Amino acid sequence: HSSDSIQLRLTIDWREPRFNYLRNYVYLKHSGDADWSVHPMQVSRTQSMGVIECRAGETYICLHPKYNYGDYMRFVAGIQESDLIKKEKIGLSPEGRELWVIKINSDGSGKRPIMMVARVHPYETSGSYCIEGIVNHFSKNLSPFPFHISPIYNISPIYLIPMANPDGVDNGLSGDDRDQDARFNLKNNSDQEHHCLDQRHCGDRAAGSRSQCTVLPRREP
Repeated sequence: HSSDSIQLRLTIDWREPRFNYLRNYVYLKHSGDADWSVHPMQVSRTQSMGVIECRAGETYICLHPKYNYGDYMRFVAGIQESDLIKKEKIGLSPEGRELWVIKINSDGSGKRPIMMVARVHPYETSGSYCIEGIVNHFSKNLSPFPFHISPIYNISPIYLIPMANPDGVDNGLSGDDRDQDARFNLKNNSDQEHHCLDQRHCGDRAAGSRSQCTVLPRREP
């Protein structure tokens, strides 16, 4: 029955004690839940232990609320463009995943731009949720603008990167993995300017090589 639930005794062995004092909770979300809930865990050496309630159906148990590459693509696809909000595919990651920028008030020429980048570290899912919240906030407040955001709107264009490291996210890389960092590369090619996100900023260290992204020509707003 859908109302049935069980008490699940959960033990997670992280196999290293270095950051285990921070792992004193998990996030829980059952199918049909509107939001995540936080459940305390006890920590001992390399383990986190606790009892959680699981209902029938699908349940996510995460150290950070799940936000994967599929969630990112659904978010981008759902953005309704307007005079204020634009979206642009700026390239592909080394493994062929899409890189997007969301532009808010990109016509604010002559004003200092603001750039926000999320998911350079794959496991920091809160960044993607923040970017999504910012876009949703502006989408719902097109006219009139709330007083507390109108100064930003009047001053600066805003550029948002929801997922700078989609390869790391999809491969499940953590902050200690070699290839988890992403960075911006500005490349000049004759009279064309290209933007690129290079996920493997160190490439194959043993061979001294360097992995490259597929880049698209930059378009003016």
